Amino acid sequence: MKNEDESTRSHKKIILQYGKNLLKSKKKSKSSKHAKLRTDAEEFIRSKGYRAETHTVNTIDGYVLTIHRIVPMSNLKRMHDFRKSSKQRVILHHGLLGSSDDWLLLGPEYALPYLLSDQGYDVWLLNARGNKYAREHRSNFMTSNNFWKFSWHEMGKYDLPAVIKYISKSAYKADTYFIGHSMGATALLVLLSTRPEYNRKIKSAILLAPLAFMYNVKGPLKRLTEFHSHVNISTLIDDNEFLTDGAFAQILNEDFCEGLVKTCSDTLLLMSDGGKEIFDANLRRTILHRKPAGTSTRTILHYMQLIKSGFFRRFDYGKINNVKRYFLEEPPNYELEKITVPISLISSESDWLAREPDITTLVTKLASVKVHHVIRNSNFDHMDFIWSKRSLRLVFEPVLDILRRAIKGK
Repeated sequence: MKNEDESTRSHKKIILQYGKNLLKSKKKSKSSKHAKLRTDAEEFIRSKGYRAETHTVNTIDGYVLTIHRIVPMSNLKRMHDFRKSSKQRVILHHGLLGSSDDWLLLGPEYALPYLLSDQGYDVWLLNARGNKYAREHRSNFMTSNNFWKFSWHEMGKYDLPAVIKYISKSAYKADTYFIGHSMGATALLVLLSTRPEYNRKIKSAILLAPLAFMYNVKGPLKRLTEFHSHVNISTLIDDNEFLTDGAFAQILNEDFCEGLVKTCSDTLLLMSDGGKEIFDANLRRTILHRKPAGTSTRTILHYMQLIKSGFFRRFDYGKINNVKRYFLEEPPNYELEKITVPISLISSESDWLAREPDITTLVTKLASVKVHHVIRNSNFDHMDFIWSKRSLRLVFEPVLDILRRAIKGK
């Protein structure tokens, strides 16, 4: 018991230091609600010879999102695909701590957005509130606590409807297909289960390593959840932006870092046991140069609640506040039975975060699953879905085949 007390005190000290780091970052920030958003993704797309656009979308609750588009007919040799592209549109939603940049890092030969564009699809890359492309609000400064009072629930409830509505009005009429990785899949499940009318607006969806049921998660996030049961982290740190350096990174490195120290410096790779499949030195350098795009602390806490409860349900505010919000002491489960969009899932048996038993639970709750493809190669982890060159064969070729079948109505 003595050793457990010492361990708890040690971790409590680290979490307190995390809170201090958070306050320092707020003081250093020079952002304002009118700050100019970066457009790295557009520049990167253009540098590869494709036509790109940057669009701004306003959500009903005040957030300003920047999204990116790879325009059909990106060069003359693809002109013959324009007629086809006017009929199919694909929306890509990034994962946890990610942004539209993440989809592009493999380059034109391997990255899914380029592969889709080459086949004539109209490609839209989304960004969720709180990441590097979505740090404006019509009334709240980014440095205020109110700005960060969201989780992936609000991404599904507000961000996705705003983006889908915007795209449908700003682009030509087309069938809409959705591909979500990790948290992107979570957001779609929230949307389709809480606002069933959107099931009619999406023709088919593909979920890559989806995060929903998470009771069997392995690694750092599981450890942090167990610690959270003994020490209420939310009372020790500000409910603000989730920092991926400082004290939190120290916890992960001490307990989980194996192999390349440089890989361990990327919190997302470390959380997902990632980086083992990134053999290309230039690609590894590009990924490590990229910083996690950011999210709220509440987003992480919401996932931790799923790990602890074993349910896919709304944010737990505590019994008293739950009664005020939900008229229930426990948060309600998402009504997945309301989802009618044809859904295909691709998962990996080596994934620390989207574990196979949890994916199986999700499949049993969905009535419209068309395909569940399991990658059985060892060491193919959560981030390898978009960053490993093996994903071309293991993930993206199956995705393209699923889309072709969906278009034909199969």
